[in-house]
Amino acid sequence: MQQRQDYWFRPAAPHTDLAWQQSADGWLRLAVTLDGTTRSGRSSALDPDTAPARDWYDVTSVPPGGSGPEFFSDRIHRLNDMATQGVAANDNPHEDTRGLEAVPVEGLRYGLPPGFPATMGVSRSRDGILLDIPLSTPRGEDLHVMGLGEKTGSLDKRGRTWVMWNCDEPVHSPEKSALYQAHPVVYLWTPGGTVTLFIDTMATVWFDVGEAEPGRLLIEIYDNRFDCYLRTDESLPEAVESYSALTGRIPLPPEWALGFQQCRYSYFPEERVLEVAQRFREEKVPCDVLYLDIHYMDGYRVFTWDHRRFPEPDRMVQGLRDQGFRVVTIVDPGVKTDVDYPVFASGLEKKAFLTRPGGELYVGKVWPGDAAFPDFSRPATREWWARWHKTLFDAGVAGIWNDMNEPADFTGDEMLRVNFTVPDDLVAYNEGEPVSFGRVHNEYANGMNRATRDAFLQYRPEERGFVLTRSGGTGVQRYAAIWTGDNHSWWEHLAMMVPMFLNVGLSGAPFVGGDAGGFQLNADAELYRRWIAAAAFTPFFRAHSALDTRDHEPWSFGPEALETARRFIGIRYRIMPYLYTLFEEASRRGTPVMRPLLWEFPQDPRVASRADSFLLGEALLVAPVREPGVQERSVYLPAGVWYDFWSGERIDVPRQPDGSGTVVVGHAPLDRIPLYLRGGYILPHEGLRQHTGEAGDGVLRLLIAPDAEGRAQGTFYGDAGEGFGYCSGRFWRGTFSWDGTDLRAISGEGESGEDLRWTSLVTAVCSGASGELNPEESSLLDLSHRESPLPLPWN
Repeated sequence: MQQRQDYWFRPAAPHTDLAWQQSADGWLRLAVTLDGTTRSGRSSALDPDTAPARDWYDVTSVPPGGSGPEFFSDRIHRLNDMATQGVAANDNPHEDTRGLEAVPVEGLRYGLPPGFPATMGVSRSRDGILLDIPLSTPRGEDLHVMGLGEKTGSLDKRGRTWVMWNCDEPVHSPEKSALYQAHPVVYLWTPGGTVTLFIDTMATVWFDVGEAEPGRLLIEIYDNRFDCYLRTDESLPEAVESYSALTGRIPLPPEWALGFQQCRYSYFPEERVLEVAQRFREEKVPCDVLYLDIHYMDGYRVFTWDHRRFPEPDRMVQGLRDQGFRVVTIVDPGVKTDVDYPVFASGLEKKAFLTRPGGELYVGKVWPGDAAFPDFSRPATREWWARWHKTLFDAGVAGIWNDMNEPADFTGDEMLRVNFTVPDDLVAYNEGEPVSFGRVHNEYANGMNRATRDAFLQYRPEERGFVLTRSGGTGVQRYAAIWTGDNHSWWEHLAMMVPMFLNVGLSGAPFVGGDAGGFQLNADAELYRRWIAAAAFTPFFRAHSALDTRDHEPWSFGPEALETARRFIGIRYRIMPYLYTLFEEASRRGTPVMRPLLWEFPQDPRVASRADSFLLGEALLVAPVREPGVQERSVYLPAGVWYDFWSGERIDVPRQPDGSGTVVVGHAPLDRIPLYLRGGYILPHEGLRQHTGEAGDGVLRLLIAPDAEGRAQGTFYGDAGEGFGYCSGRFWRGTFSWDGTDLRAISGEGESGEDLRWTSLVTAVCSGASGELNPEESSLLDLSHRESPLPLPWN
C-alpha cells in the first residue's frame, strides 16, 4: 500500500497534466497524468457497455462553467496515528499532544461551477495528487458525506480518515479502515442536492473527511494516471442512478439467489452435507443454497474434489437439487505450485501468473501451501481461469464463491493486515500496459470475478449465474454479489451491519449482505435470533460460521430460536415477489434494495445520519434490535401513515413544523423485531414455499396499506426467475393502484407474462383498527385476502 506523503507542491507541466472535460449527461472529469505516463486506457471501474457511448466535449484547462486556476500556498494538518499514517508519529510523537502535524501544501485552486462546492485545490507529491474540497455549500450548508463502500462506522463518514486498499482484515473493529472492498466514491449530500465525487483508480486512495481539517475533504490519490469525476443532482436517488450508469449495474440475479443460504467452514464429508439438507426440510425452514468451503478440495487445490470426502460429487449435487438445494463452491485465487497439478502446469505454460520485476514467478503461501497467483489483468489468464470452472459445473455446481481475492498472502505481514498481501512491486500485465501491481491492487478481485462470470456465459449460457465475492473494486457489482467478510458473533457487528450495507448499496453495489449470526466465535441463542430476524430483510441473506465454532444452523439454538428463524426466513420467502421487484429495479436503475431513511425522506432533518433502522425498498421499515436484554426499542417514524406489521395498528405521524416525524415504542419480544408497512403502498407477496423451485399455490397476494387519503400503489415485476427470456419480453412490469375502492393495473410493460407462476389475484386492505389481527394471524401477511375482481393483467 502506498504510504502517505508529507510534502505537496504545485503541479506544473510537463510533469503534471490536468485536463477538464464535460459529458453530455452531466459529468465533469478531471483527467490527471503524472510524469509523462502513457497509459491509454481507463480502469475496469467504468461500465464497458455505456462508456463508449458517452459523449465528452473538448478538453479545457478550466472546469467548464468554473474559473482559475490560481496558485495557493497553505499548511494542512494531519493526525499522527497509525491508522491514518501520520507523518510524525515515529519521529516526535509528543511534538503536539493533539496528535496534529502541519504539512506544507502548494497547488492550484479551481473555482467549480454553480451547484458544486466552491473550489477544488489540486497539489501533487512525488507519487500522487492531493484534492482539497470544502465541506460546505456556497450557502454555508453543512454537507453529509456518504458512500466509500464497505467501511466501519456510521452512515455519515465525516470525522474520519478512510483508505481504499483491499485487505484480509479479520477484526472489523471501529478504528479499522481498510477492509475487503474499495469504492472511492462519496456523495456530498444536503436536502437540496447531492454532489457525487468519484476517483477512477485502483491504486491507494486516502479520504480525510474532515478529521484533521474539520471543514475540508482531503483526498490523496497515489496513481500516475487517474480520472476524477464530479456531478450535481437534485436528489440522492438521482445521484446514485447517474453513478451506477457510469460504473455499471448488477445483472438480474436468479430468484434462487435471493433465498436463504446456509454455509459453514466447512460442511464435509458428503454425509454431513446431506444431513444438513434433510434437517432443513424436516424442520420446514426454507432454504435454497448450501455451500462447500475449502475442505471439498483435494489438498486445497482449486478446481478439484476430495473424492474421499465426496466420492461422487455429481450424484450428491443432483440429489440436493432434487430436494430444492443449489450448491455453491468456494474458489480461491492461490494455485498450488505443484508441477503434477494440471491447473498450475497449464498456468505456467500460458504465463498466467504474477511475476517479479525480473520476470521470475512469484510464489506466496495460502491454504495449499506454496502458491502462485493468476494475473487477472491479462485477458488470456481470464480465459484460462474461466475454462477451469468446467470441473465444477460438470458436477452440477450452481454458483461460485470467490474468496481470498484481495489477494491474501500468508507470507505478508500478519499484524499489519494492509500488507497481508502480495508485494506491490510485482508486475501486472494491465491489459497490455504493464504496471507495478500496487497500482492495480484494488482491481485484482474484479478480474477474478469477471473471469468467473465469463465461465457462466461459456458453460451455462441458459442460466443467469451467481457469483459471490469477498473483495472487489468499483464495478464489481457487474459480476458478483458482495458479502462483507469475516465478521464476529458480536452485538457490535450486528449493529454495524446496517450503515455498512447502506453505504455499499449507495456506492453502486446493491447486492450485499453479511454472515448472519457472525462468522467468528460463537453466537448465543439471543444474538442468533436477533441477527437472523434483521438479516432476513437484507439483500444477500446467508448464515455462516467458522472452523472450530459450535453449530450455527437454525435448530442449533433450541426450539424457540428455531421458530424465530422459521418465522423470519419464511417472511422473506413470502415477500419474494416484492424483493424480486426491487432487484429488477436495481438491475435497471442501480437503485439500492436496502435504503437509508433519507432516501425517501430527504426533507426530514432527523434522518440525515440515521442508520439504526432502514427501508427495504419503499414500503417496509425495519428496526433491528442491536443489544441484548431488550424487549422494546425506540423507532423513529417519518411523517405519514404507518402500519405495525405485527398488530396491524395504524400509526398516523403528523409532520412537525421542521418536517420531522416522531419516535414510537416498538415492541420487540425475542420472536420479533419492529417492522412497519408504509401507508400509500401495496406490498406484493405470496404463500410460503420451502425453496424457490416450488411452484407455490399460484396466488399473488396484494397487501394494500392506504395513506391518509385512502390511496395506495405499488410496482410489481415478474418473470421466470431464471434464464434470459425476460430479455426478449417474457416478463410483466407495472403498477397496481388503489383509489380507496377499486384496484387497477397501470403502466404495464412486457410482451408476455407466460412465464409467471401466478394464476390468480387476491387482495387485503389494512384497516388499521386496533386488534385487527386475530390469534391465527401473526402478521399483516396473514390478513384475510379476497379474490380480486381485477384479472391478472398478464393473462
